[in-house]
Amino acid sequence: MTASFVRMTDNERKAAGLADVMINEVCVGNRACVNDYFKRTAWIELYNTTDDTIDLNGFYISNDAGNKQKCRIAGDANTLIAPHGYKIVWLDNKASKTQLHVNVDTDRSGGTLLLTSPDGEQTDIFEYGMAEENTSFCRYPDGGSTIYITNVMTIDKGNVPTSYMTVFSQDGNSIVEVAGDDTINVYQTDE
Repeated sequence: MTASFVRMTDNERKAAGLADVMINEVCVGNRACVNDYFKRTAWIELYNTTDDTIDLNGFYISNDAGNKQKCRIAGDANTLIAPHGYKIVWLDNKASKTQLHVNVDTDRSGGTLLLTSPDGEQTDIFEYGMAEENTSFCRYPDGGSTIYITNVMTIDKGNVPTSYMTVFSQDGNSIVEVAGDDTINVYQTDE
């Protein structure tokens, strides 16, 4: 079986309801990647789905669907994200220095993160499950709709398929595993 991916145009993305900037990867059990404070804290990777540079100044990150504007990204660090580029945001309540930091808590047992545009018209919602140490939840292909669980973090670069990736259901009730022999296993996690 061979799969190939063709990048969508901006008009195709908008018609599909995809945001210009999306949460591309989430790691809440980080014990490997070090930020500009030399700390290992939770982080998210944002991905610019467009052909234009986007300034993240004024975007909002939240863990509360009832308050999409919980934490505003401020322009005191490099807030530009290149076309089809990546930007790491550390979720640790530190002041931004050379990297972006915000005051948003995460829960290793699972949760929801939201990224909202300054005008409030676009919100990307990213649900993640129980996070083991150094495991991330990522979209593949970058900016896509399918979320995978992987033990290969690709911080600040494109997500790559590995034999350790399993599909994470956004309904939180099942995990889909694509086995090497082209079989698909679905596990229900609700009781």
